[in-house]
Amino acid sequence: MKLNYFKEIKFLPAIKALLKELNVPVNYISDEPSTAKEILDYTYKDNETFQLIDDVYFVGMVDDAAFEGNDSFDHKKINSDYDGILFFGVELTKRENSLLPRAWRRARDYCKKRATVRVRTL
Repeated sequence: MKLNYFKEIKFLPAIKALLKELNVPVNYISDEPSTAKEILDYTYKDNETFQLIDDVYFVGMVDDAAFEGNDSFDHKKINSDYDGILFFGVELTKRENSLLPRAWRRARDYCKKRATVRVRTL
């Protein structure tokens, strides 16, 4: 696995290159960054820790449709548990404590209120 992508090219293309190298079929959502406040919604806290987040990308979805080569359903319609993986890319300036991973584990529903999003921090 080549992680040098993140040193050699911009963040989002590096994520896509890594997923391609790992043969992960992804239905990509957006190339435009969002804010942590927008995505984390009610778990966001306006404090120094969360201000360490530069950009957040809703990279895409991995589900049965992606493995079959079809489009995933509209991510805005997720309103309950989702049978798949939602990929987010988070650019940080630096990480000083564990508050950010905790907030992402609690992140719910970028798309709509009450959708469960399970996030694994690496």
